[in-house]
Amino acid sequence: MKVTAKLMGIVDTEVLEYHWGPNWLVWDAEPTDRQHGQHVEYTLQPEGGGTRVRFDITLVNRPGVSGHFVSELPTGWRGWV
Repeated sequence: MKVTAKLMGIVDTEVLEYHWGPNWLVWDAEPTDRQHGQHVEYTLQPEGGGTRVRFDITLVNRPGVSGHFVSELPTGWRGWV
C-alpha cells in the first residue's frame, strides 16, 4: 500500500507491506528519502473486560532527519524518541 505521511512539517511517501494474524498486525516500509526503514507491530490481548493494545515502532532515519524531528517535539515527549 502506498501512503503519504505528514508529521510536524515533514512529508514522506512510503510503500508499506502488511502481515496479520488473529491478534496481531505488522507492517514494514520500504526505504525512502527520509528513512532507511520502518517496522511497526500491534498486538491485541484480552484483559479484564477490555483489550490491551501493545504498539511497537522502529524507525531508522537518514542523517539529519531525526535531529530535526526531536527538536520539534514537545519537551515531555523527547524521552520516548
